[in-house]
Amino acid sequence: METHEIARKAWEELKDGTHENFKGHKVTRRKNTLLLTKIEKPLTYEYTKVVVFPEPKHFDAFAKANKRTLIGGPGHTYPSSIGSLAMWQDPRDKKGNFVIKQIQAHFRTGNYTHNLPRTLANRYSAWRSRAIREAFEIAKQLGKGIDIPLHVLNREQTYNAGGSDSTQLKEEIETAAKILGGKVELKKEAKEFISVSFT
Repeated sequence: METHEIARKAWEELKDGTHENFKGHKVTRRKNTLLLTKIEKPLTYEYTKVVVFPEPKHFDAFAKANKRTLIGGPGHTYPSSIGSLAMWQDPRDKKGNFVIKQIQAHFRTGNYTHNLPRTLANRYSAWRSRAIREAFEIAKQLGKGIDIPLHVLNREQTYNAGGSDSTQLKEEIETAAKILGGKVELKKEAKEFISVSFT
Protein backbone atom coordinates (compact mmCIF):
# COMPACT_ATOMS: atom_id res chain seq x y z
CA MET A 1 0.00 0.00 0.00
CA GLU A 2 1.37 3.43 -0.99
CA THR A 3 2.09 6.00 1.71
CA HIS A 4 -0.69 8.37 0.59
CA GLU A 5 -3.16 5.45 0.66
CA ILE A 6 -2.11 4.66 4.23
CA ALA A 7 -2.58 8.33 5.11
CA ARG A 8 -6.09 8.36 3.63
CA LYS A 9 -6.99 5.20 5.58
CA ALA A 10 -5.62 6.72 8.76
CA TRP A 11 -7.78 9.80 8.30
CA GLU A 12 -10.83 7.56 7.85
CA GLU A 13 -10.17 5.12 10.69
CA LEU A 14 -8.20 6.89 13.43
CA LYS A 15 -9.05 9.62 15.90
CA ASP A 16 -6.84 12.53 16.92
CA GLY A 17 -3.79 11.45 18.87
CA THR A 18 -0.83 9.11 18.45
CA HIS A 19 -1.16 5.55 17.15
CA GLU A 20 2.04 3.52 17.43
CA ASN A 21 1.44 0.94 14.71
CA PHE A 22 -0.95 1.54 11.84
CA LYS A 23 -0.01 -0.49 8.79
CA GLY A 24 3.65 -0.42 9.80
CA HIS A 25 3.77 3.30 10.57
CA LYS A 26 3.48 5.50 13.61
CA VAL A 27 0.59 7.89 13.00
CA THR A 28 0.15 11.24 14.72
CA ARG A 29 -3.08 13.03 13.90
CA ARG A 30 -3.29 16.63 15.08
CA LYS A 31 -5.90 19.14 13.96
CA ASN A 32 -5.63 19.47 10.19
CA THR A 33 -2.45 17.43 9.63
CA LEU A 34 -1.53 13.78 9.78
CA LEU A 35 2.06 12.61 10.30
CA LEU A 36 3.18 9.20 9.07
CA THR A 37 6.49 8.07 10.52
CA LYS A 38 8.47 5.04 9.41
CA ILE A 39 10.97 4.38 12.18
CA GLU A 40 13.92 2.32 10.98
CA LYS A 41 16.00 0.01 13.14
CA PRO A 42 18.61 1.92 15.14
CA LEU A 43 22.18 2.30 13.91
CA THR A 44 21.53 1.30 10.33
CA TYR A 45 22.01 3.25 7.14
CA GLU A 46 18.22 3.50 6.70
CA TYR A 47 16.42 6.81 7.10
CA THR A 48 13.63 7.38 9.58
CA LYS A 49 11.15 9.59 7.76
CA VAL A 50 8.32 11.80 8.94
CA VAL A 51 5.88 12.60 6.13
CA VAL A 52 3.15 15.18 6.71
CA PHE A 53 -0.22 14.97 4.94
CA PRO A 54 -3.11 17.45 4.69
CA GLU A 55 -6.77 16.69 5.18
CA PRO A 56 -8.06 14.32 2.46
CA LYS A 57 -10.10 17.09 0.80
CA HIS A 58 -6.77 18.74 -0.11
CA PHE A 59 -4.94 15.62 -1.31
CA ASP A 60 -5.56 16.43 -4.98
CA ALA A 61 -4.29 20.00 -4.69
CA PHE A 62 -1.06 18.82 -3.05
CA ALA A 63 -0.68 15.95 -5.54
CA LYS A 64 -0.71 18.51 -8.35
CA ALA A 65 1.70 20.77 -6.48
CA ASN A 66 4.06 17.82 -5.85
CA LYS A 67 4.59 17.61 -9.62
CA ARG A 68 6.31 21.02 -9.56
CA THR A 69 9.09 19.70 -7.33
CA LEU A 70 12.29 17.90 -8.29
CA ILE A 71 11.70 14.62 -10.12
CA GLY A 72 12.90 11.77 -7.94
CA GLY A 73 12.65 13.90 -4.81
CA PRO A 74 10.38 13.30 -1.81
CA GLY A 75 7.54 15.29 -3.38
CA HIS A 76 7.28 12.64 -6.08
CA THR A 77 7.94 9.77 -3.69
CA TYR A 78 5.08 10.84 -1.40
CA PRO A 79 2.26 12.19 -3.58
CA SER A 80 -0.42 14.32 -1.87
CA SER A 81 1.97 15.20 0.97
CA ILE A 82 2.84 18.62 2.37
CA GLY A 83 6.46 17.97 3.28
CA SER A 84 8.87 15.59 4.99
CA LEU A 85 11.80 15.26 7.35
CA ALA A 86 14.47 12.56 7.05
CA MET A 87 16.96 11.58 9.73
CA TRP A 88 19.26 8.67 10.43
CA GLN A 89 21.64 7.23 13.00
CA ASP A 90 25.19 6.87 11.75
CA PRO A 91 26.47 3.41 12.81
CA ARG A 92 29.96 4.94 13.13
CA ASP A 93 28.79 7.46 15.74
CA LYS A 94 29.44 6.11 19.25
CA LYS A 95 26.69 8.26 20.75
CA GLY A 96 24.15 6.98 18.24
CA ASN A 97 22.54 10.40 17.91
CA PHE A 98 20.17 11.09 15.06
CA VAL A 99 21.24 13.43 12.28
CA ILE A 100 18.59 15.34 10.34
CA LYS A 101 19.52 15.15 6.67
CA GLN A 102 16.59 16.92 5.06
CA ILE A 103 13.53 19.05 5.86
CA GLN A 104 11.66 19.84 2.69
CA ALA A 105 8.31 21.18 1.55
CA HIS A 106 6.78 19.22 -1.33
CA PHE A 107 5.19 22.17 -3.09
CA ARG A 108 5.82 25.60 -4.51
CA THR A 109 3.53 28.62 -4.43
CA GLY A 110 2.90 31.24 -7.09
CA ASN A 111 1.02 31.69 -10.33
CA TYR A 112 2.48 28.77 -12.31
CA THR A 113 0.40 25.76 -13.25
CA HIS A 114 0.16 23.20 -10.42
CA ASN A 115 1.65 25.55 -7.83
CA LEU A 116 -0.17 25.50 -4.52
CA PRO A 117 -2.48 28.46 -3.77
CA ARG A 118 -1.02 30.66 -1.04
CA THR A 119 -4.19 30.22 1.05
CA LEU A 120 -3.56 26.46 1.27
CA ALA A 121 0.12 26.95 2.03
CA ASN A 122 -0.85 29.26 4.89
CA ARG A 123 -3.43 26.81 6.18
CA TYR A 124 -0.74 24.15 6.59
CA SER A 125 2.13 26.43 7.56
CA ALA A 126 2.71 24.52 10.83
CA TRP A 127 3.63 21.29 9.01
CA ARG A 128 7.37 21.73 9.53
CA SER A 129 7.08 22.50 13.26
CA ARG A 130 5.05 19.33 13.71
CA ALA A 131 7.55 17.23 11.78
CA ILE A 132 10.43 18.60 13.86
CA ARG A 133 8.60 17.93 17.12
CA GLU A 134 7.82 14.39 15.97
CA ALA A 135 11.50 13.77 15.22
CA PHE A 136 12.51 15.15 18.62
CA GLU A 137 9.95 12.95 20.38
CA ILE A 138 11.41 9.85 18.70
CA ALA A 139 14.94 10.80 19.77
CA LYS A 140 13.85 11.54 23.33
CA GLN A 141 11.98 8.23 23.65
CA LEU A 142 15.11 6.39 22.52
CA GLY A 143 17.39 8.36 24.85
CA LYS A 144 19.26 9.99 21.96
CA GLY A 145 20.01 13.50 20.82
CA ILE A 146 19.60 15.07 17.40
CA ASP A 147 22.23 16.91 15.37
CA ILE A 148 21.22 19.31 12.62
CA PRO A 149 24.06 20.42 10.32
CA LEU A 150 23.90 24.13 9.52
CA HIS A 151 23.91 23.38 5.79
CA VAL A 152 20.54 21.68 6.27
CA LEU A 153 19.16 24.88 7.79
CA ASN A 154 20.71 27.10 5.14
CA ARG A 155 20.06 24.92 2.10
CA GLU A 156 17.51 26.49 -0.19
CA GLN A 157 15.45 23.30 -0.56
CA THR A 158 14.63 23.31 3.16
CA TYR A 159 12.56 26.45 2.90
CA ASN A 160 12.23 27.85 -0.61
CA ALA A 161 9.13 25.88 -1.55
CA GLY A 162 7.42 26.69 1.72
CA GLY A 163 8.23 30.38 1.59
CA SER A 164 10.01 30.73 4.95
CA ASP A 165 13.64 31.12 5.93
CA SER A 166 16.39 29.55 8.03
CA THR A 167 15.81 31.99 10.93
CA GLN A 168 12.23 30.78 11.26
CA LEU A 169 13.44 27.19 11.02
CA LYS A 170 15.88 27.75 13.89
CA GLU A 171 13.04 29.21 15.96
CA GLU A 172 10.90 26.16 15.24
CA ILE A 173 13.76 23.90 16.39
CA GLU A 174 14.20 25.87 19.60
CA THR A 175 10.45 25.86 20.32
CA ALA A 176 10.09 22.11 19.77
CA ALA A 177 13.12 21.41 21.97
CA LYS A 178 11.77 23.64 24.75
CA ILE A 179 8.38 21.90 24.73
CA LEU A 180 10.11 18.54 25.22
CA GLY A 181 12.61 19.79 27.80
CA GLY A 182 15.53 19.71 25.38
CA LYS A 183 18.68 21.80 25.27
CA VAL A 184 19.84 23.46 22.05
CA GLU A 185 23.53 24.19 21.48
CA LEU A 186 25.60 25.37 18.55
CA LYS A 187 28.66 23.13 18.20
CA LYS A 188 31.66 23.19 15.92
CA GLU A 189 33.63 20.02 15.30
CA ALA A 190 34.45 19.01 11.73
CA LYS A 191 31.44 21.14 10.71
CA GLU A 192 29.07 23.47 12.49
CA PHE A 193 25.79 22.00 13.65
CA ILE A 194 22.96 22.51 16.08
CA SER A 195 22.82 19.83 18.75
CA VAL A 196 19.60 19.06 20.63
CA SER A 197 19.89 16.93 23.76
CA PHE A 198 17.25 15.64 26.16
CA THR A 199 17.76 14.96 29.86
